[in-house]
Amino acid sequence: MKTLSYIIIFVLSFVLINNSFSQPYYYNSGDPTNVANWGNIPGGTGTNPPDFAQSTDYIIEGGKSASVNSNWTIFNGGVTKLVINTDATLINNSNIFFSGFVIFQLDSNATYNHNTTVTAHSSVFAGIEFFKPHSNVIINNWSSTFNSLFTGLTYTSGTHIFGNLEINWTGNSGEWYQNLNTSFTMCANTLKITSTGDGILIWNANGSSSSSVFRVTDYIQTGGEVDFSLGSTIVGGYASSMVVTGNFNKSGGIIDASATSAFGLISFSRGVIFGPFDTVYQNISNSGTLRKVRLFVSQYTKLNLQSNIPLTTNSSLCGLYLDNLSKLFCGTYQITGVGPIQALSQVKIRLESPNGFKHGASGGNIITTGTKTFQTTDTLEFAGSTAQITGDSLPFIAPCIITINNSNGVTLSRNHRASSTLRLLNGSLNLGNFDLTIPNSGIILNFNQDRFINTNGTGSLRMPTGFTTYTLPIGYNTYAPLRILHNGFDTLSYRVSDLIPSALPRDTSYAVKKVWHVIEQTPGGSTAYLQPMWLMTDVGSNFNAFDRGAVAKYNSSTLSYEPKSGSFTFPFLPPPYPQALAFGTYSFPSTPFNSFNANDYYMAGNEIAFYERYFYNSGDAGLLSSWKENEDGSGSSPSTFDSYILFNIGQNKIAEFNTPVTFGANTFFRPRGNSQFTSNQPITVLGNLEFLDSTTYNHNNNAIAANTIWAGNETFSDQSTYNVLMWSDTTHKIKDGVPSTFGNLILDFDNLTPPIGVGSWAYHNFVTSALTNGDLWLKRTSGFQFAPVGFYYTERILVIGGDLKIGDSLNIPSRTPVLNLSAGSFKSPDSSAGTLFINGNVDIQLGGIISQDFPVIAKGRLAFQNNSKHTFYSHKPFQWGMYNLGNANYPNIIYEGDTLVLKSDFYNSSQPPFLFQDMWEVRGVLDADQYAIRSTNLRVPSGGKVITRSPNGFDIQLSNAQTVDFQPGSSLEFAGNVQQQFMSTGIFSDEIKNHRVLIINNPEGVVMNIDSVTVLDTLKLLSGKLITNSTNYITTLPSTGVQYQFGSYIDGPLRAIINNNFPNPFPVGKGDKSRIVSIWQVANLEAEYMIEYFDTVQTYGDSLEAGLTLISPLEHFVINKSSSFSFNTAVGLGWGQNSGITDLTGLRVCRWNGTFWKNEGNIASQGSNDSGLIFSNSIDSFSPFVIGTTDSQPLPVELSSFTSSVDRNNVTLNWSTTIEVNNAGFDIERKAFTDTVWNKISHVQGYGNSNQIKNYTYRDINIPNGKYNYRLKQIDYNGNFVYYNLSSEINVGIPEKFELSQNYPNPFNPVTKINFDLPKESKVTLSVFDITGRLVASLLSNQNFSAGYHTVQFNGSNFSSGTYFYRLTTGDFTQTKKMQLVK
Repeated sequence: MKTLSYIIIFVLSFVLINNSFSQPYYYNSGDPTNVANWGNIPGGTGTNPPDFAQSTDYIIEGGKSASVNSNWTIFNGGVTKLVINTDATLINNSNIFFSGFVIFQLDSNATYNHNTTVTAHSSVFAGIEFFKPHSNVIINNWSSTFNSLFTGLTYTSGTHIFGNLEINWTGNSGEWYQNLNTSFTMCANTLKITSTGDGILIWNANGSSSSSVFRVTDYIQTGGEVDFSLGSTIVGGYASSMVVTGNFNKSGGIIDASATSAFGLISFSRGVIFGPFDTVYQNISNSGTLRKVRLFVSQYTKLNLQSNIPLTTNSSLCGLYLDNLSKLFCGTYQITGVGPIQALSQVKIRLESPNGFKHGASGGNIITTGTKTFQTTDTLEFAGSTAQITGDSLPFIAPCIITINNSNGVTLSRNHRASSTLRLLNGSLNLGNFDLTIPNSGIILNFNQDRFINTNGTGSLRMPTGFTTYTLPIGYNTYAPLRILHNGFDTLSYRVSDLIPSALPRDTSYAVKKVWHVIEQTPGGSTAYLQPMWLMTDVGSNFNAFDRGAVAKYNSSTLSYEPKSGSFTFPFLPPPYPQALAFGTYSFPSTPFNSFNANDYYMAGNEIAFYERYFYNSGDAGLLSSWKENEDGSGSSPSTFDSYILFNIGQNKIAEFNTPVTFGANTFFRPRGNSQFTSNQPITVLGNLEFLDSTTYNHNNNAIAANTIWAGNETFSDQSTYNVLMWSDTTHKIKDGVPSTFGNLILDFDNLTPPIGVGSWAYHNFVTSALTNGDLWLKRTSGFQFAPVGFYYTERILVIGGDLKIGDSLNIPSRTPVLNLSAGSFKSPDSSAGTLFINGNVDIQLGGIISQDFPVIAKGRLAFQNNSKHTFYSHKPFQWGMYNLGNANYPNIIYEGDTLVLKSDFYNSSQPPFLFQDMWEVRGVLDADQYAIRSTNLRVPSGGKVITRSPNGFDIQLSNAQTVDFQPGSSLEFAGNVQQQFMSTGIFSDEIKNHRVLIINNPEGVVMNIDSVTVLDTLKLLSGKLITNSTNYITTLPSTGVQYQFGSYIDGPLRAIINNNFPNPFPVGKGDKSRIVSIWQVANLEAEYMIEYFDTVQTYGDSLEAGLTLISPLEHFVINKSSSFSFNTAVGLGWGQNSGITDLTGLRVCRWNGTFWKNEGNIASQGSNDSGLIFSNSIDSFSPFVIGTTDSQPLPVELSSFTSSVDRNNVTLNWSTTIEVNNAGFDIERKAFTDTVWNKISHVQGYGNSNQIKNYTYRDINIPNGKYNYRLKQIDYNGNFVYYNLSSEINVGIPEKFELSQNYPNPFNPVTKINFDLPKESKVTLSVFDITGRLVASLLSNQNFSAGYHTVQFNGSNFSSGTYFYRLTTGDFTQTKKMQLVK
């Protein structure tokens, strides 16, 4: 192959882009070596070329074929090209000679047929070749085997030599070496070997020790012989490597590597080019000899077999090599022969043969006898379209992942041990009579009811288990998995069958129609909890999913069932599975099974399938005769209290045990519904005691509960109640023998001798425990304090799931009940004795919650943490209430997400000084409502909030240096519905004056009644106003953000400290008026501003700077500035609806300079007549400010109402104003119905300037009868005026004659008014007719009316557009008028 300089490549590229430099010539027909057969017009007509040495293109157009049968020389005349267009053919039967760098171009689908023995590299390939990717070169003849096909050929733009190349040299009879000692792309598309004659096509150079690598897209061979190593001197390596990025289709011929020690390599490498997300498969098919080569599947490549592939050479350098992350899809084809298979990491082999991996000598996909090497991350996937077996040659220990992906199922052909993962993607793995072992390191994935391990024979799933919960995805034709919690280490075997055993359970109609077999490898060495699962289609006819369940072991030694009771749970499967396939399961029982023998088995179902069942009927529940077989009281009684029996106390039953009784270890004692039972004599339960629903148990004997009622296994529903009416002694704790959590617990016993002084009674010795899921009610404890958390040197944590109630105001004991949170603790005072978490409310009727009042003992504390709202009530806070709880290191806590709402004053009662260390930390919300907080330290960290609704405001009083600490991010909110003071009068520290986030959310307002309050983070004005005065005002800092809603503002002075150079708006106001004042400094220097708004006229003076025409007579601002720095500030003043603004054009900020009102300009303003903001120029002097104008028009009078009333011949006019500016007064003008001009009848003096509501009245008396209109002419001091018309006409007196007026409006749509006058009392008929004279509406029908002026309304909604007539008839008077309805 020739080497080209960069200059030549550049010239070639330029030529190819620009086609040619001059007029091309086109082949016509005939001998192409004759210039007469060429022309300059497409098709070959026109002017012939003078020769074949022009600097132009010589083009054979598509559809034409030219045969060269004599010598044809083409000279390079500068840039000369011979171009074969798409679908054109050039056949070289003689000699085409290119002199110089002539370009030979084959377009896509163009064909060059080389059919000559002339040496190509010195003739047709002597120039520059440009073969496009889909062009065709066919070698039908060649000069000699001594000339390589590739000698003299040029890379096309450095990418490839040929597009498509076909070798069909039938005349070859020798060894044709290609001498490929480099790496290059031979064919952009297809290399096709059709014939090599009697010779051999050899890729490498003879006698060379170098390797050659060439690339093609597709490889096709139908005949001939190709050798990859003949003549190579390489030892133990590859002489030639062909990289295929497309398909490999060998339907005939030979591929060999004949050198003694050198081999060939065929590499499939599409994945290397296109990466891991490429979805295209490379196909391989073979027929004929394929010998001494390695098939190499590169990284990410997917190779799909299209025929059987032989691995004929048993050498480590041959066979099949699968690189990392490659995939081999076998289909139903086989890999045969004796060669090895080696897979690197994460390789996937897909097997679709019905015989699986390999079965017998010739069955399966992988039947080569060579070694097979897999990694633990590789995958063998069984994915046939019909049922498959794994094959008897699947290794007993497969060091790779096994995947089942066959909807028809895969059957194990031998015992198998998976060393890695078993993945069930589709279909089941049928074990038949073989065992599947999953080791400790293995795992089963992706199982469900459609894909599981089917134990359809004697084979089992064997897995080692230990101290964790496993789900075993087994079944027998249908899914019936088993969950196991194994308390030890052993390998157990599991299988399921449908065979109902000969020893039937008590009632199979209540049982699941599956039998589970569990066998331990080490006899007697296992203890495990079993949880069978099943499909709801596999249950007996009477099975009840909503009744209690049991799993029962059939003991082959005792020949009996040993059931364990539990509850059913039903996680319904997601779509597309119907509800009929609901997946049932049984919860783990409270006790495990022991010893899993080969002859034992397990069944599941309702309890009644395995247990006897009896119900309490009546009488002494301690007697067998009080229990009956049926719930209605019929049937026999039990013969014993000690067997596999369920003893039930039914709905609403009340049972009393007056005789001592013992329920045996295998019994279930189960009260349910709203039943109630009382133990007047000891009940000993050695088995299972289950409190269901809202059951109540009254413990009314002094036996030790841990040895009697709690001697077995107990469970409590959240609604159940344990009511302690008697107790044994204070040595025994309330939860001794009870690992479960009570529902509700009531302590109401008074049978013990009260202690002398203070005595305590602890409830348990556990570090962390939930005492109740429901309420704890502390009524009476024989004078002993109930101490649930304090215990020696260990901090205790206790949870009450519901409400905490202390005392009963209707039943007052001799000693008040007390909950003591530190009794029994020996911990130091700076630590915590324990924490009582309360998920519900606190209701202290009598007594209280305390810690020991010893300074050397740790305190207990309370915590509210349930993401919910709690309430707190204490009857008499200073009598116990809360006492000595929490400290700075271990405070009482209201957690984030929780709200504690006070329903009484919140006290921590305190006596000696060390008790003042009590601390409450509010991380959530403390809603004090209307109540006070007394005698406690309060800390509010970030995110915490205190809300007060009391008229006294933040009603907190502290003692002895107690503090309130609002930390960054905390907030105090005033949210009352009456006006609040900021603070109650009392003792508080200065820290209370510094607030991080202060929220005003009271529409009635908050009055600042203490001085020096500073907001450090954010002032939020959400609703209502904050009322301040010259002493008690509020300060905002540079770090303070001010947020406000419309109508919420500071009424009074505001102190603002600013150190930035951007606008700082502040909502201020007075009374019901609010405005914005904005301070905009020109420098980032600190200054202090006192800001206040006044809704009154200024009193400083009336002199205006030249150019100003008016300043606001309604309102003004006082803004003062102090700073140690000298810099200017722009002042922004806001206005509102009642500011009297009508024109924004001339607005200015005006400042009183001691002599006159100075125009401080308008650098920016925005808004409307109703609201806006105007900024002054930058100024350095501060004093009173107003908004003024340079406009000549004054601000107007705003009229809010104008009404009238008539009393005989007197008319009263009433009107009101909200704003008056320069208002001299009002002229009252009147116009009679018959007049054409208005007449002034009086004048009323105005108020001048006002922004308050002003009311006016004028009475027009003794006017003649008739119809009148009135208007007001408002006149200002400058003589300007504006009219305000009364909205309606006034009728006065009695008409002089009958008259029907024209309707108004007219035309109308759809409503109009009709007026008529009656000079005397009359009966009136008013009718409406259409244009044909038909009566369409009767508005009045002979109705009596008094003398006067009257109006009737007509609604034409139900009438069509058109002309109508209305007629008035009264006595002798009739009048008709026309009206027009237009829609």
